[in-house]
Amino acid sequence: MLIKNAHIFIGNGEELNPGSVRVEDGFICEIAESLVAKPGEEVVDARGKVLLPGLIDAHSHIGGMDFSYDRELDDLNEMTNPMSAAPIAFYSINPLSKDFDSCRRMGITTLMVCPGSGSLFNGIASIVKTSGDNLAEMLVREKAACKIALGGNPILTYGSRSQAPSTRMSIPPMAKAFFSKARDYYEKKEKGEKVDYNVDFEATLPVFRGEMPLKIHCTQYDIPTAIELAKFVGAAFSLEHVWGASDYLEDIIEAKPYVCFGPMGSLTTPGEARKIDPEALVALDQAGVCCSIISDSPIIAVDSLIQHAGEAVRQGLDYRRAIVMLTLNPAIILGIDDYVGSIEVGKEADLALFSGIPCLEVAARVEKTWQKGKLVYEA
Repeated sequence: MLIKNAHIFIGNGEELNPGSVRVEDGFICEIAESLVAKPGEEVVDARGKVLLPGLIDAHSHIGGMDFSYDRELDDLNEMTNPMSAAPIAFYSINPLSKDFDSCRRMGITTLMVCPGSGSLFNGIASIVKTSGDNLAEMLVREKAACKIALGGNPILTYGSRSQAPSTRMSIPPMAKAFFSKARDYYEKKEKGEKVDYNVDFEATLPVFRGEMPLKIHCTQYDIPTAIELAKFVGAAFSLEHVWGASDYLEDIIEAKPYVCFGPMGSLTTPGEARKIDPEALVALDQAGVCCSIISDSPIIAVDSLIQHAGEAVRQGLDYRRAIVMLTLNPAIILGIDDYVGSIEVGKEADLALFSGIPCLEVAARVEKTWQKGKLVYEA
């Protein structure tokens, strides 16, 4: 397949206009200002159109919280034990969820599906493609991040049961005690010593080996605690949601986490998690922090992901940087940037063709979405 005459956003901030992309066997094999079609080759004339890498949402609950199927369905919150590190999001995903159709209509080709935030330790997040004949075909990485939630969500869950953690006071000591025991478990196993099997400690072994990051749900009151816990563990980590980050810019920049910011489709009002400050995203990006924009779908519909990015642009973010935060940056955060996230030779042909520049032009719409060179949506 040859896509020609497009305005190409590479994904890393660079552009090629006009540009052509050749796809063979599901991978990008040539990129140039102009390419000549081979005999019998499928040609897509994208004159006047905008070509992006397939978008990536680094924080969603699609398929496990399936409100299109059942408004009450939540199969991603294991709330029987506040320290449940072992559950794996992948096993709660319904591949037939209509939300995957919405993803393809929005040009989204890859998702991280996270456990919910009803407990302190929530489980393991998984990475999937948004199309495939079955869930196994959609799977990119089953065990991709260890999800922790601070603040109001676990407090609400367990406080209503008169069980810890019912206040923020309990969260740091509980988390540190768990990680101390888990580290001891890890060190004994590394030395070949016998240990009593613990399913939750087993789930954290890749964290201590440096193979898996922490993914920490936090809002304005919890950002310092999240940074403190990550330092205690000595692990790579991402801050999730991060509303109110403008109060802690220096701390975040010094800690050098990844940042998954959003969603931004909420009002700024008094109270926890209500300081929606996309201007902080601008400051963090300018300071060199790797940031992505997330939907938290289907809590807020995945259809609005580009609108969230547009809100950040309205608050001062350059639209080119917003596009990077929807493509290459989330790929870097998820550790999959070696094969998706940008339009480069050798990478998978996950592509989205727009009628205009998303994040900048309100009327821009997705016209075609390809996953590994296969057309999975056409307007």
